[in-house]
Amino acid sequence: PPFGLSAVAEAAACAALTDPAHTDSIVETVTAGRAHLREQLAVRGVESVPSGANFVWIPLGERASALEAACVARVSRSGCSPARECGSPSASGPQKTP
Repeated sequence: PPFGLSAVAEAAACAALTDPAHTDSIVETVTAGRAHLREQLAVRGVESVPSGANFVWIPLGERASALEAACVARVSRSGCSPARECGSPSASGPQKTP
């Protein structure tokens, strides 16, 4: 692929492809999540581009920098870090480090 892929990630992808029920479940989850996100963006007056991919494109143009700054600030306040799974059921607020 045109991006880095570890041997573990490649093995996991190959295993997932041998399980059609799992693959179908993931596709359904991503499709529903994308639709929900686009609906919620629309409610807030944010335009997004229809997509069949695993992401939602928001054509912000010059407003992209302001959104990036707001997202970084929010993540910083939430206590999220690369070592912590933010948004997971166990992520119940900032964690204190020893």
